[in-house]
Amino acid sequence: MSPTAMRWVRRPWVWVVVALCLAASAAAALRFAPAFQVDQIAVLGNSQVSADEVIAAAEVSDSTPMVALPVEEIESRVESLDAVFVIVATLVIA
Repeated sequence: MSPTAMRWVRRPWVWVVVALCLAASAAAALRFAPAFQVDQIAVLGNSQVSADEVIAAAEVSDSTPMVALPVEEIESRVESLDAVFVIVATLVIA
C-alpha cells in the first residue's frame, strides 16, 4: 500500500465515519426492507375472543415496519379485551 493510503487508514476519524455509515445502512435496512415489515398477523389459543377482535384491537396494519411497532401500546390495547390474559409476540422471518 502506498504511504498516502496508509495515512488515511491510520486516521481514527475515518473509522468513525465508516462505522456511522455502516450503522446508518443497517438502520435503513431494518426500517425499509420488506423482510422486516409486518406480513401477516396470526392469533393462536383464542377460544373466548375471535381472532378478528384481537387483530382489530391490536391496530397493526400490513407493511408496518417491525422496528416502528409500539409494542407496549399494542399489548395494552389487546389486554384491554375481557378474555385476554397473556400476550406473547413472536417474530417469524421467512
